[in-house]
Amino acid sequence: MVVLVLPLMLGLAGATALGVSDRYAQVQAMRHAADMTGFATDISAMAHELQKERGASALFIGSKGSTFGPELQAQRAATDARRAAFLRTAEAMTPAAVGEEPARRMARARTALDGTDALRAKVSALALAAPDSTAAYSAMIGAMLEVVPALVPVLQQPDVLRLILSFNSLIEAKERAGQERATGSAGLAAGSFAPAQMLRFRQLGDQQDTLFRAFALAADTASAAALADALSGPDSERVAAMRAAILAATPGELTAPQWFAAATKRIDRLKQAEDAVAARLQAVAAGIHDRARSDFLSMLAVGTALLLGNAALTFAVARSFIRPVARLTQAMTRLATGDTGTEIPAHDQRDQIGGMARAVLVFKQNLIETARLTVANAEQRQQADEERRASLVGMAESIETETQEALRQVTASTGAMAATSAELAASAARTGNFARIAAEEATTALANAQSVAA
Repeated sequence: MVVLVLPLMLGLAGATALGVSDRYAQVQAMRHAADMTGFATDISAMAHELQKERGASALFIGSKGSTFGPELQAQRAATDARRAAFLRTAEAMTPAAVGEEPARRMARARTALDGTDALRAKVSALALAAPDSTAAYSAMIGAMLEVVPALVPVLQQPDVLRLILSFNSLIEAKERAGQERATGSAGLAAGSFAPAQMLRFRQLGDQQDTLFRAFALAADTASAAALADALSGPDSERVAAMRAAILAATPGELTAPQWFAAATKRIDRLKQAEDAVAARLQAVAAGIHDRARSDFLSMLAVGTALLLGNAALTFAVARSFIRPVARLTQAMTRLATGDTGTEIPAHDQRDQIGGMARAVLVFKQNLIETARLTVANAEQRQQADEERRASLVGMAESIETETQEALRQVTASTGAMAATSAELAASAARTGNFARIAAEEATTALANAQSVAA
């Protein structure tokens, strides 16, 4: 059971952790997407102010400084106010925050923006021709607008990606409208269009139409409706009529301020559409972020509940495993001391614990059998020792009896021998006496013989 349950619990915990981690990554990605859309709208707002300053500068230069001077100064103040917010955005767009390429392009845009004061000085001094002034501002604006497409690879959510693509098409189209305003203002203020200037004016109108179609392909319904509203109405119709007259070289009484004012109204309508798309973009990104955050919190709550349940189940399983093992350990410890009366717990369970308990039970039974055999062997040895001792005692008693009999017989024999010895001694004494008497008699006889011989 433990072998089956523990992997399941570990797998559940791992899946939960992965799910929470994945949801958290989605929240971070959506927060990143929201930040990217904010950067894009800040860049667009800065470009819009520069676009208006570009047009005012072209009109000022085209009139040789006779008109639009106060309006140009007011627009420069508005551009400077927006520039402060743009620089804060540029500071936030670090490689770590947006990636290497967007950060590189933003750094280039910021460098271009640093040339604003020098460009203004030349415009105020009428040191530039209107086309050159327009080209300088356009290069500055173009460097900013190049940052927005670089943000696209960073965004991976399809809805946000489509909206940022449509937004980019719209700000590019509005930039062409701004260039068209400046080009038309310069030509009308000068009283005629150079051929290259007229060609550029025509191309800018065509490019707007192309970019509007690209916008429609990527935009959602709400964004498409916002642009359609901006392009309808008298402002767009008036610009279309003025454009046709300029291209036909029949401007009539059309003046540069009239063209500038009409084009500005149309661009302002495009700006309203741009703001609507930007708001839509930020709302979609924020909504996706909120949903991702909600999903993350839900997953976190579910994951926490699962992990707590998993922990409780793990504790229960561990407890059901550890307690019997501890009891088995205690039983084995007592068995090791020779306490064969110890009860073996859980030996009737049909799991790993039961298998371990039955193995311990076999060990206990072997100990009991070993003890029984030990006692039996001891009894056999004791009986053999007693029999051997009895045999030795009997043998000793037999030897003692036989010894005593032998001693008795020896004693008897010794008495007889002593009597015989006494007799022999007496006989020897008598014999000695006889020998002594014989010797004496022999001596006497010898003396007698010698006497006779003498």
